[in-house]
Amino acid sequence: MQFVLLQAIFLPLLLSPVAYYLGKKSGPNAATWFSFGILAYCTAIIALASLAGTYEEHYTWTQQFGEFGLVLDGLSSPFAIMIYVISTVVVLFSKPYMVAKLTAQYEEKMHAQKQVVGDGPTAMVESSSLKSYVNHQIGVYYALLLVMAMGMLGSVLATNLIEFYVFFEVMLIPGILYDCTLGL
Repeated sequence: MQFVLLQAIFLPLLLSPVAYYLGKKSGPNAATWFSFGILAYCTAIIALASLAGTYEEHYTWTQQFGEFGLVLDGLSSPFAIMIYVISTVVVLFSKPYMVAKLTAQYEEKMHAQKQVVGDGPTAMVESSSLKSYVNHQIGVYYALLLVMAMGMLGSVLATNLIEFYVFFEVMLIPGILYDCTLGL
């Protein structure tokens, strides 16, 4: 299998918009299982690559930028596997918490706006609006979780300081966006 480390790092990044779209259109279950599948696959290929001992991938860009490389060795293997195992478990176990938290946020938001919803046709609008809000936010949550996992793994497998810096910044951005969008 070629490009094992490249797949393990960039597959979550490339498929995070799909996780967002699935969360928004199909709800929390679809986004949860899609994100779980991506991270389980990436965890498996990292674990298999670590069995071979030291695994390196190097890609030449240009003379000016040098080389992009990823190394999975005895020091980075346990951390890489731990990052993706924990991220995979977080995907599964955070769904009930996030749905409850987002529902509570929506109810607080509606209460703060002092919208009184009675029985009848407006109750259906309220229910539809709640579902839309939760689906949108859960899509954002899983997309950001995939990007954060990618940044963590990239910072562990980086071969130079510039790569480490870029991946570390990519890891920090979802954390800031969690605070801004989800209030976590």
